[in-house]
Amino acid sequence: MRTRASQRLSQRLGAILSAAYEDLIMTLEQTKSNGLKLLIHQNFTSSSEENRSVCRRITTITNTRA
Repeated sequence: MRTRASQRLSQRLGAILSAAYEDLIMTLEQTKSNGLKLLIHQNFTSSSEENRSVCRRITTITNTRA
């Protein structure tokens, strides 16, 4: 049976791990978003009209969801 001290420690560690996991997920989402923005920017500067058209649509969708 656990003592009170070990139960409190376990709760604290659980809270720390939970916060770290949330930070990781947020970082991954931001990285994914930045990667998409870079891809869109690269294709906007492309000479292909088709690429620019697709990127305009993606940008519109991304901006309306943000």
